[in-house]
Amino acid sequence: MARVKEKVSFTLIAPRKMPLLAPRLLGVLACLVNFGMLVFNVGFTRTEPIEVLNPQVFSVFGQVMILVWGVAFLLAGLGDDKPSYIWWAFTLEKAMYVGSWLSRLREIPSPTGLLDLAPVFHTIYGPVDAIFMLLFAQQGIAAMKKNRDDDAAGLKRA
Repeated sequence: MARVKEKVSFTLIAPRKMPLLAPRLLGVLACLVNFGMLVFNVGFTRTEPIEVLNPQVFSVFGQVMILVWGVAFLLAGLGDDKPSYIWWAFTLEKAMYVGSWLSRLREIPSPTGLLDLAPVFHTIYGPVDAIFMLLFAQQGIAAMKKNRDDDAAGLKRA
């Protein structure tokens, strides 16, 4: 009997045909993270400490809009499981927040006490949004591939 050597290859990241997270799970997680704003502003009773560190982005209106975006993420995730281009809009939204975070990173003070949540929020929101930006982009790429594959299948049928 001849022995056949199998070719084994190792990669750090296995090629994926599907996004890392299903749209439903991504939408729910993104919504929950955005609703975490209610922890940091203590149910809108402590909005000023968050606002003062970046008033252009985190005014009371901006803090409310974070919840609105959370609802949008949830609804996008709860829609049908077909990949959608809406995730590109969410990618852009997160890119804006990451850019804002990077521009003000040096200005974030250290917390002064146990209940001083504003500096904690301003320290973590950038990296968290960067992660979601990448996950949203992955959904957008999946939508592009799906449409390309659908177009190719349509040409084969014609």
